[in-house]
Amino acid sequence: MITHFRLLGSVEIVRRSRHIALPATKPSVVLATLLLHANEFVSTDRLIETVWGDTSPRNPRSTLQTYIMRLRQLLLENDMANCPIRTLPGGYSIDASAETLDLLRFHQLVERARRDGGDPVDESRSLKEAISLWRGPALANIPSEVLHREEVPKLTEQWLEAHERRIDIELCLNHHRRLIGELRWLTAAYPQRERFWEQLMEALYRSGRQSEALEEYRKIKSILLNQLGVDPGPGLQQMELAILKGEVTMTSVAPEPVTMPTGTVKGMGVQCRLPPEIPNFVGRGKLGAQIADELIQRVDRNEAIITAIHGAPGVGKSALALRVAYDVRDLFPDGQWYLRLTDDCGGARSLIDLLTELIQFAGLDPADAPKTQAGLESVYRMAMRDRRVLLLLDDAVDAEQVKSLLPGSSSTAVLVTSRMSLVELAAQWSMRSYELDVLSRESSLDLLMGMLDKQMIYGEEGAAMELAEICGHLPLALRIAAAKLANRPGQSLAEYVRWLASDPLARLSIGKRPSISVRRAFDASYHRLSGDAQRMLQSIGACVPGPLFTMDNVVELIGTPSRYTEEVLDELADAGLIRSPDPDHFSMPVLLHAYSRQSR
Repeated sequence: MITHFRLLGSVEIVRRSRHIALPATKPSVVLATLLLHANEFVSTDRLIETVWGDTSPRNPRSTLQTYIMRLRQLLLENDMANCPIRTLPGGYSIDASAETLDLLRFHQLVERARRDGGDPVDESRSLKEAISLWRGPALANIPSEVLHREEVPKLTEQWLEAHERRIDIELCLNHHRRLIGELRWLTAAYPQRERFWEQLMEALYRSGRQSEALEEYRKIKSILLNQLGVDPGPGLQQMELAILKGEVTMTSVAPEPVTMPTGTVKGMGVQCRLPPEIPNFVGRGKLGAQIADELIQRVDRNEAIITAIHGAPGVGKSALALRVAYDVRDLFPDGQWYLRLTDDCGGARSLIDLLTELIQFAGLDPADAPKTQAGLESVYRMAMRDRRVLLLLDDAVDAEQVKSLLPGSSSTAVLVTSRMSLVELAAQWSMRSYELDVLSRESSLDLLMGMLDKQMIYGEEGAAMELAEICGHLPLALRIAAAKLANRPGQSLAEYVRWLASDPLARLSIGKRPSISVRRAFDASYHRLSGDAQRMLQSIGACVPGPLFTMDNVVELIGTPSRYTEEVLDELADAGLIRSPDPDHFSMPVLLHAYSRQSR
């Protein structure tokens, strides 16, 4: 298995699709510095400079040696028998290739694009692949002023050069219409980079939007005068004159190398804002492929796309949505954005805050936008015009919250996860909805096998299945249980199952004040219910003996009127706390049934 190092975004180490936790801050700076100069000698003095700047400790060389030792230990603990970090006289080096380091792969693809200069389609393909490696600003999680001052601007310039060249090629291939949204974002993110404005003006003009093209010229002229006190350069002036005369010529894509000069660029717009995929994804492959295929078909038809995934808390909605998002991300060149709609306590986030974040994603400055919700919605939807973006809205509280965040563009796809069924949304918009149930027995075992040492399960398959049953085949519970067991190497699986079975709701949590726990996930859903629904959930736990029941069971055992019972059960079903294959039969996850007995 290959270990992958990533610099083009947050610095990451990935092995077997698992993200390895980075060491402490300063060792991470050492790692980033070595990777920036992979396969090259990096002096001890340079490493001291990037780690401490002008405030190094009394004995920095000894401390640096300790950091190198920690890095080697981290890599060895994660199955890298041949540690790539080498000690050299007066410094260090790290071995990497285009297969193991995204920065080297980026350079390889840019060089391939240069060699493919005679074939615009191949050159564009190589540049697209190179650009797609960027997950955000380089070294985003590395707190080194030296690296951000001296190294990051060089990388950002390379990224911008690749964008400019690819857009020139796409214009030559008559893809001007699909470029407009991307160029609006680039000009907003890099207002002083005149070439993007030239390309935007050309794309608009060739799309039959001459007045808008000239408006963009007036806009950049004002920006340059106000910020730098200069007029637009010759390229922009010639583009304006050509548009006025109706003599715009097609952009040339004669072979030219994509150079990589240095320079300072403020900030960087990010196409991909998706969090990492959840590892050990099991049991949803067929459904994920179905959702992805539906998205692809509707993109081809240029239809507005809203896809909702709903189900009980902890059932794996976000994991499935992320898998789909990564599977189709290439269809959305203008961005793949993630937005969590609830706060740490499970409450709805302010729509003002959410819209502000979306406007920032679009590369605009929220400070220039109105401060009202209506004003922010208007700016947001205008910014989304002509863009092809994939928007993942995670953990929506209700349909009204989602409505305010819809981009209003047929070229944008929206993936929504929610504990609610979002029926109101389906009634007003063209939406595909998918309900998730708990995992099958086989998939539960696959998840445990993926997270645990196989030797721990070998010969104890019965205990493993009992563990899955205790967890009710709920993905969140299975992941917590497996993570805790993995930190108990001296305990057998059977012993762990006995310990967990005595109080699963209390013990399926991580941390003293757990932010990750089954109970906390259930609490968020419970507190969103009406008082009647809360009381009904409590009564089901107290009076109904198991997680499978009928309408008549509830009426008989709790003593509520049929009509009232039906309405309240509908609310519980809509909240994702019970499933209803037909109007009279219901099921509830095992752990949720246990929770309902304790929720008084």
